[in-house]
Amino acid sequence: MDESVNAEVSSKLLNAGFRFVSIRKRSEKEIREFLKKKALRIAGGLAVLEEVIEKLRGYGYIDDSVFASWVIESRRSHNPHGTDRIVRELKSKGVSSDIIGESLQKQSSEAKSEKDLAREVAVKIVGRYQGLPFLEKKRKLFGVLGRRGFSFSVISSVVDDLV
Repeated sequence: MDESVNAEVSSKLLNAGFRFVSIRKRSEKEIREFLKKKALRIAGGLAVLEEVIEKLRGYGYIDDSVFASWVIESRRSHNPHGTDRIVRELKSKGVSSDIIGESLQKQSSEAKSEKDLAREVAVKIVGRYQGLPFLEKKRKLFGVLGRRGFSFSVISSVVDDLV
């Protein structure tokens, strides 16, 4: 293929990649899948795909450890989630178990405990269940905290303290 055509295709894919990562941080898997879809629609796109991914990595836009730390921080501060749910989300986005473990280790030394996060969530929602019988209130709290990814032991402890 002609060098100028390669440069044009590469530029189109690189610009698409920049737009994609400008919205929010992304994992390598997300960026790779997005660019692959774009490359399939552009003649000669697959030929320059790896080159574009390496350029994005060189510019610092592809870094799964930064992405994992960002997701963990976001899920623990704005709308608290448990470790189980965060790990599932990161794995679904293609982040390796090693990177997830390192990021969780880094964050756990700086952040609130999982029990404190679960208590925060439970305190916010327990008022909704004031008129309900004891067992119904307990079941609903278990359900909400379980869907947020908190472990059974943490949920039991928090619910027993509040109800």
